[in-house]
Amino acid sequence: MTDAKQDGKRSHGEHRRASVSIRLLNALLLVVCLLLILFSLFELQRTTRYAHSLYQLEQERQRCDMAIQKLMDGSDYLTTQVQQYVVTGERRYMDNYWREIYETKSREMALLTILSMNITTAEREAAQAGKQESDALMKGEIWAMRMVAESTGIEETDMPAAVAALQLPPVDVAKSAQEKRDTAIAFVFGPDYSVYKDTIRGNVNAFRNEIASRYAAEALSTLEKTERTTKFMAGGLVVFLALLAGSVIGFARLVVFPLVGFSNALSERNEEEHFVPLEEKGVSEIRRFAEAFNILSAQVEQKTRRLERMGYVDYLTEVPNRASITQYVTSLIEQDQHPLGLLIIDIDNFKIFNDTYGHALGDQVLRQVAKAVCAAQPEESGIAGRLCGEEFIVAMQNANEQTLQKTAEAALQNVRRITKADVGLPNLKDFHITVSVGGMLWRGEPTNFILLLSQADKALYVSKGTGKDKYTFYDDVKETA
Repeated sequence: MTDAKQDGKRSHGEHRRASVSIRLLNALLLVVCLLLILFSLFELQRTTRYAHSLYQLEQERQRCDMAIQKLMDGSDYLTTQVQQYVVTGERRYMDNYWREIYETKSREMALLTILSMNITTAEREAAQAGKQESDALMKGEIWAMRMVAESTGIEETDMPAAVAALQLPPVDVAKSAQEKRDTAIAFVFGPDYSVYKDTIRGNVNAFRNEIASRYAAEALSTLEKTERTTKFMAGGLVVFLALLAGSVIGFARLVVFPLVGFSNALSERNEEEHFVPLEEKGVSEIRRFAEAFNILSAQVEQKTRRLERMGYVDYLTEVPNRASITQYVTSLIEQDQHPLGLLIIDIDNFKIFNDTYGHALGDQVLRQVAKAVCAAQPEESGIAGRLCGEEFIVAMQNANEQTLQKTAEAALQNVRRITKADVGLPNLKDFHITVSVGGMLWRGEPTNFILLLSQADKALYVSKGTGKDKYTFYDDVKETA
């Protein structure tokens, strides 16, 4: 293998290795897209979880607020009932008070709800302190109800158990009914009672502040996480769009543009033009397609040229065939290019030689005679070729009698010089090849190729009939006739 071929093969191999496969591009793009989708799903799940966490935080904050408010409302309800009772002395208010304590139990239920929640120690302590302050205030409220109950003449046996169990100090026992009521009213509407209520409200507000601060911090943290996740998702979307744009551009450059170039190159190619190879560019599959197409097209063109050449060249002797000679002479006749000379040259006794020595040696004789005839053709203008079988022809433009005679003699001499070694018979003792020649000269009279051929053929028959290995011209035959 030559260096050029080796370099070509090496460069072609490097070119192929350097190309990109569309399968690899698709696989990489698919992997990247799957990773981005998984990343997006993961981040979306995180965002959903954070949003749900925010919703749960708000729901729990509202439940805490409702529970602590219920505790405060229970304490306020007790205050209202005891105040109504000490002012009016109506028994129903005292009964409402104790129904709340023993049956409804709003404060206890609210505290249980709060303690069941996931709250901090400080929040738990604030809620319990509010309940404890409310329980401590009950002692004064029970004392006020006992004072009023005695002022209204309620028997101890008719009093609620906690009220009946309370023993008034002697100083209160000694007071008159009106003084007992006034003393009770002064307490439940007095500053000491208000201090208790403010303490309860303070604990409730402390609980609310603790809850609000914690939930605000947790909500802010969750929002920050959500924001980060959203940014990650936005970044992933940007990367995905960038990859999508890159893949579209890459697909266009590596697939679409080469295919468009192939289409344009094929559509612009004319039948008369020689093969122009497709540019091998794009992904490896398209490069291989272009390479295979170029190889196939080159082979097709080579075979086409060979077939075209076979249509005008004799396959055995590789000289112009009858079609070429006919086209050449007919063109000169149509263009009135005269004078034109024709020589028909026929191998003498060729059938006997062919039958004696075989077709292979006969073909070799035909090749040698073809060379001899073509060598006799004038270099200025004309064409020499095989007419058919063992007949050859020489057509000469701008010929005259001297040109015909000189060419005929040259053909006779060239054929006589063919040796037995030339045709592959080195051991043959008696060997000689001769030809007979018939010629004519067209001077411009109306005619055609067949007519000119028949005239030269008549002169050839005269040469054959008068001894062979000679030439005869149609003008001489015509004059004799």
